Amino acid sequence: MVETGLIDTTEGFTQARMDAERAMALNVDLAAGYLALATTQINHDWDWDGAKTSIVKASDLEPGSAEVLRSHPYLARYLGNLDQAIEPSERSVALDPLRTNSYLYLGNLQYAATCYPEAHKDLEPALELNPHAPYAHQWLSAVLVHEGKPQEALEEIALEPSEWA
Repeated sequence: MVETGLIDTTEGFTQARMDAERAMALNVDLAAGYLALATTQINHDWDWDGAKTSIVKASDLEPGSAEVLRSHPYLARYLGNLDQAIEPSERSVALDPLRTNSYLYLGNLQYAATCYPEAHKDLEPALELNPHAPYAHQWLSAVLVHEGKPQEALEEIALEPSEWA
């Protein structure tokens, strides 16, 4: 809720940290608590080392988890390491090929890395899985602009359901 502006940032991240710490106290062998803590460490604290420690702990607990693999590129992107973000994101998609958000994130990473054909290719399955996914049409529209297809980009952005378009 805090990431979309529905509640106060400090209040939201304070609650998120408490929830993550409670989850870890209840079950130290569950990766989800460490991932939740990493999200707070990245988005609020800017504690890159702490986030990396949390992500590594989650990886140790659930090494084959698509959710854990999605956390690696999230931190790498914040640190400006797009080349390190794309490969684990691709593995996450391979592990969980029916998750729209995995394709969206990979497509957005490819876009940020100026790999427009790859971004286009990765955004297509997201739209096939969920034609109403927030930001999918917006990001594909941006890719189309960079591919020199402004008319297609206008048609695509008109399909965007998000009010933030």
